[in-house]
Amino acid sequence: KNCIITNADDATLLISKQRLNLEKFFGKHIYNITHINNLYTRASALYFHIAKQLEVDPKNCIAIADFAHGVQAVKSAKMVCIGINSTSNLKQLHKADMIGNHYDEIDLAKILGINKPI
Repeated sequence: KNCIITNADDATLLISKQRLNLEKFFGKHIYNITHINNLYTRASALYFHIAKQLEVDPKNCIAIADFAHGVQAVKSAKMVCIGINSTSNLKQLHKADMIGNHYDEIDLAKILGINKPI
């Protein structure tokens, strides 16, 4: 199961959904902080909410974050975190389980412990 979680406000999220046709790929599973109806709730609450919506245990989720606050929220939700170094500041990603410079460096098979055929 896949979803998108963003800290974008509703207006920005709507523009992104329309321009990138995100609903084609993610259906109704596109979320932002307003989905938990409280901007002052801990960010990890959004990740817990999404896991519930997807009917998946948070410990079985993998999230990608590119800033320290995102990594912290993912880790607080007990999820595996992949840090993407979009700001050239590896220091802020140090709590991530894996760090890459680009999305194409993510080896999902390795993360899941799946052996690739030879």
